Amino acid sequence: MKRYEDSFRNMAAVLKELHRPIDFTVCVGIATSHGRIQKAEEIDAYLKIAKRSGVNGAAIFTWHTLKPYLPEVKQRKYFEKFEAGLKPAAW
Repeated sequence: MKRYEDSFRNMAAVLKELHRPIDFTVCVGIATSHGRIQKAEEIDAYLKIAKRSGVNGAAIFTWHTLKPYLPEVKQRKYFEKFEAGLKPAAW
């Protein structure tokens, strides 16, 4: 998780240097070539890191791998917590 957060902070710094508004989004993979999420709360952890790093949008992939975690994700409002207070890109 530290490596993930470091990479987002580095990308946020690069985007800030461009001096023009750019949407900063994350794509959270439930099952990827890099590994697999084991618990729904890991989705929340990734989204919290993204939000702290200045990400203003997210995509979750893929539906069939998210589906088993969806009841807990919805019950604990992980997506709503990510969305709440998000700063839009300054267009």
